[in-house]
Amino acid sequence: MAKTDLIQVSGEVEKILGGGRYRIKLDNGHVITAQLSGRMRRYHIRVIRGIG
Repeated sequence: MAKTDLIQVSGEVEKILGGGRYRIKLDNGHVITAQLSGRMRRYHIRVIRGIG
C-alpha cells in the first residue's frame, strides 16, 4: 500500500483489548478495532484510553 492510499481519521480509545489491539470510536460514530504498528511497539509508545 502506498502512502497516498492511506486514510487518516480521528477517534478516541474506548477499550484496550491486549496484544497491541484497541477498540476505537471514531469522530463520525463508527467503532473499529485498531492495531499498533511495529514501530510504536518497538519504541514503547503508550496509547492511553479516553485520549483522542
